[in-house]
Amino acid sequence: IGTIRLEDPSAQVLVRHDGSVNLASLAKEGEKSVPQETSSRSESPQPQISVGSVDILNGTVRFQDRSIEPSYGSTLDRLNGSISGLSSQTDKKASVKLDARVDKQAPLSISGEINPLSREKFILLHLAFKDFNMSSLSPYTGKYIGYKTEKGKLNLNLRYDIQGNQLDSSNRVFLDQFTLGESVDSPDATSLPVSLAIALLKDRSGEISLDIPVSGNLDDPEFSVGGVIIQVLVNLVAKAATSPFALLASLIPEGQDLQYLFFEPGSSELTKDTVGKLTTVAHVLQERPGLRMDLAGELDPQQDGPALARARMLKRISMEKLRNEGTQKGEENPEITASDEDYPKYLEEVYRKDLRQLKESDRDAVRAEKPETGPEAITYMEAFILKDIRIKDEDLRLLALDRANAILAQLVQAGKVEAERLYVVEPQPLKAESKEPTTQPWVELLIK
Repeated sequence: IGTIRLEDPSAQVLVRHDGSVNLASLAKEGEKSVPQETSSRSESPQPQISVGSVDILNGTVRFQDRSIEPSYGSTLDRLNGSISGLSSQTDKKASVKLDARVDKQAPLSISGEINPLSREKFILLHLAFKDFNMSSLSPYTGKYIGYKTEKGKLNLNLRYDIQGNQLDSSNRVFLDQFTLGESVDSPDATSLPVSLAIALLKDRSGEISLDIPVSGNLDDPEFSVGGVIIQVLVNLVAKAATSPFALLASLIPEGQDLQYLFFEPGSSELTKDTVGKLTTVAHVLQERPGLRMDLAGELDPQQDGPALARARMLKRISMEKLRNEGTQKGEENPEITASDEDYPKYLEEVYRKDLRQLKESDRDAVRAEKPETGPEAITYMEAFILKDIRIKDEDLRLLALDRANAILAQLVQAGKVEAERLYVVEPQPLKAESKEPTTQPWVELLIK
C-alpha cells in the first residue's frame, strides 16, 4: 500500500461507571485461540506487508471518565502527522511523527520508530507534553489525595524503548506552581502526607522535577508500567513522612545528617560543627519556602544532669575567686574564672563552706576520709560538693529550650530564615532506646 490518508478522523474513548472501556467491546468475546501445533494457518508463510505512509489530518479524540465523580473529560484535537515505512520485515522500522494539542492549549508531540507488523516487538518512542493546566484534574486529586487542584501546569517528557519483551523507559515529570486547593471528603483519599511531599519537592520557584525510570519484562503478569509509576509516587510520599531529609538529597552534602544537631553536655552553646550544619539547613529552607520546621530539644538527665551540676560547682568556685580578688581590685563585675593554678585554692574554700553545714560529728568523719593533698584531694572535694547539687527536671527543660532557641536565632540572624517558619516545641524525655549512650545531647529538626 502506498498511502493511507485519514482526514478529520474522530474517536470517543469512554470509561464507564463500572470502569470498563468502550473500545474493549471491539474485541470478540469467547473466541479461543487455536493451539499452535494444530493450526494449519500457523504453518503457512506470513504475508509480506508494507505501507508507505499513514497520514493523519486534523484528528480528534474525546475522552470521558464516568467512573469518577464528578466525571472527567478531555479532548485531543489538531492531530496531524504520519507513520512512514510500515513493514512486516523484522529489520524495517517505521518512522513516527505526530503532533496534537490537549484541551485546546497543551501541545503534544510523539516521535520515534515502531515495527507493529513484525512478530518481534520494537518501539522507540519519545513523547513530549507541556503546559497542561492541572485544575481540570480536581476529580482525581479530590478522590485520591483529598484535595482539589487549585492550579499548576504539567509537563511530561517520556521515552519508551521496547525490544522483544523488555521495556526500558524514563518518565520525566515537571510541575510548575502545583498547588492543592480546598479539601474533599473522600473515602478513597490517602492518609499519607501529600502536602508535605509537595512542599519538600517544590523549589523556591514553585517547580517540581521528578525522574521515574521504569524497566521490566512485559510478559510478567505482575509487571505494569502504570503500577510501577504509582508505587514510586506512593513511596515518595511515604518517605516524606518517615525520612523527609532523604527527599532533599540534592540540597544536602552527601553523608551529612541534619536531623539531629548535637551539643556539649550541660551547654547550649552552638558548636562549630552545628553552625556549619545550620548553614545547610538555612539553604534548604530558603530553597523550599513551603517548609516549616519544629525544633525539639531533648531531656537527657544522664548526660546533662552531671554536666549542669559541675557547671554550677565551677561557677561557685569562680564566684569565690571574685569575692577575694575582684573586691581587692575594686572591680564591680569582673570576668573572672579560676585558673589551673588557683583552682585548688578556691575549690577548698567552697568545700569548707559546705563542710560547715554539717554536724560536728559528720565533719570529723569527712575530714578523716579526705586525702591531705594532690589529685586525690581535689577529686574528693569535688565529689563532696557535687553530691549536694540537685538538678531538677525544670533545669533540664530550660536547657533543652535554650538549645532550640539558639538554633532558631542562628537560622534567623545568620541564615536569614523567616522566624514564622520555625517553631520551638516542648522538650520531650529521652527514650532509652532512641540513641547510643555515648551520643551527645541533641535538638531534633522536624520538617512539617
